[in-house]
Amino acid sequence: MSTNKKPVQIIEDCSLSIDISDKNRVRAFSLKRLEPAFVNSVYALFFNGSLEVITSGAAPKRLDFYCTGQVLGTGSGRVEKAHKRSGFLSEKTTVYKMELDVALNLIGSPPDATIEIYLVFGPIDKVKLGEIKVRRKPLQTSYNVKYNPVIIHSLGRSGTTWLMHYLREHPQIFIHGRYPHELLGAHYWYNMLTSLTSPLSQKQHIKEWHMLDFKTKSVTPHLYYKLGADLHGAQFIGSRYVEMMADFCKQSVDEFYNFLIENEEEIKSGNKTERKYFSEKGLPSPVLLKEIYPAAKEVFLVRDIRDNICSCLAFNKKRGTLDFGRALVNSDDEFVLWRATRFKERFGHFFLCNPRPHLIRYENLMSDPITAMTNLLEYLELDAKKQTVTEMYERARQSSTDFAFHKTAATDENSVERWRSDLTLEQQKMCWKIAGELLTGFGYAP
Repeated sequence: MSTNKKPVQIIEDCSLSIDISDKNRVRAFSLKRLEPAFVNSVYALFFNGSLEVITSGAAPKRLDFYCTGQVLGTGSGRVEKAHKRSGFLSEKTTVYKMELDVALNLIGSPPDATIEIYLVFGPIDKVKLGEIKVRRKPLQTSYNVKYNPVIIHSLGRSGTTWLMHYLREHPQIFIHGRYPHELLGAHYWYNMLTSLTSPLSQKQHIKEWHMLDFKTKSVTPHLYYKLGADLHGAQFIGSRYVEMMADFCKQSVDEFYNFLIENEEEIKSGNKTERKYFSEKGLPSPVLLKEIYPAAKEVFLVRDIRDNICSCLAFNKKRGTLDFGRALVNSDDEFVLWRATRFKERFGHFFLCNPRPHLIRYENLMSDPITAMTNLLEYLELDAKKQTVTEMYERARQSSTDFAFHKTAATDENSVERWRSDLTLEQQKMCWKIAGELLTGFGYAP
């Protein structure tokens, strides 16, 4: 009697459309979905293809696959200069050809996803090439969690540290107390999940017994999770193992926070409260977290990107750093373009979310923190009585001694609409050109 089990179908539908946004530079693009024996029974897609690019600037670097405002994965290949036909192109232009080899992990995309394909030339230079529409089986997990995440979407310098500092004063939410509230427990385990469940592309090779990198102490994806590998091994690694890893990570996060909570309560002389949520800055892959935590709550903390840029530049000047992406570009003007684009990518899908997440504007959090926190706690279905919120605010204010080094404006009021004096007229126009429609949607004026 055979004991072979028929593999579960995970990929239910997949289509690819090519629509090049800049045909002056991208002369040809092809991408084909590969269909190994395990094609629809793993949480991944495999492609190969080619590109031909004409440019007088930088060579193409890679493909980025975007989904819900974040990079889901990348694709690359050998880039070579091609021969130009005599008299066809100027001496300043170069023709590049790129052979593509892509293995795309779908963990981190929603079960019904639209994935945008971009060719990246530099931090502020990319060309859209097309879209992949894919529908898959939802990720199946069995571990019942004790604590659910509050997922906060935000860019740095948008009030995230103050919001975390204030929110942690509620007795049913655990946020690590040490400034700047960046003990990244869940971040660690969910990066582990996406890393260890990512397939290898055809040209990626890992030698047997070399899956542990002894130099960086990092663990690589499994060498058999790729095209041409053992059929049943790849099926297991790309399906059941993904679900097992998700359960392991959920339990690890629970145990981690349970340990921290118990020790904090012991320090506070046994003052125990039933915790309901945890939160961290920059929780990775919000789409994945919402899929495996059905009771997760989602908050968008938005600041006028023009003020955000001013704060980033002032913060870097104050600390002598090039943080928040400034090191990626050559000038402040390029940073304005890059940051405004990140804002649009990060928050553009807010109005498409169903159900709609909770929205907090930085300006409201600064001008009326009591009302802003009351509305947030009501969304979280926690005690939001005036006395509770006011006491939270007083405790947060008394323990905010580290914030002097964090701030870049003399007062909260001075941090609002500082862009009118801090940005040049051209920089203001750049921001509005890129993100004006989104800024209007969030209630900001030109």
